[in-house]
Amino acid sequence: MSTTNTLHIPGPRCCCGSPDCVFLAHNGRLLEGLERDVSKAAQLGQALLVRHEAYVADSERERKEMLSTIATLEREKLELEAKNAETIKANRDLLDRLENLNEAVTNSDAHIKALSDTLRSTEEEVERLTALAARTNQLEQQLLDLVIQSRF
Repeated sequence: MSTTNTLHIPGPRCCCGSPDCVFLAHNGRLLEGLERDVSKAAQLGQALLVRHEAYVADSERERKEMLSTIATLEREKLELEAKNAETIKANRDLLDRLENLNEAVTNSDAHIKALSDTLRSTEEEVERLTALAARTNQLEQQLLDLVIQSRF
């Protein structure tokens, strides 16, 4: 036996032994068509495999992008929740201050009303005392006039 690198596969032969057999020629054509179909199927399979691998790669890339986006959105959500909590606390503090200021205004208004009432009462008392002082002056003048008249 000789060792050669080429392997020779003999061509198909018909059972009748004739190299011009119609059945052998027909089977050869069918085999060639089948080989073309298998070759085309292999090419289509390769193309589909390449496309599938591209889709898988795109899907994986999109999945990573979505996971990154989700992580970013969750981080932003937590930041916004913290900021919202701070804003709510600040608003509550402002409401407390506003309530205290409103109470102070109400107390001031009541004090102003009390002072106004006291002022009005004091003004009335001053008017009454002014009238009494005028009446006293008038009566003193009359008394003085009477004293003067009684001396003459």
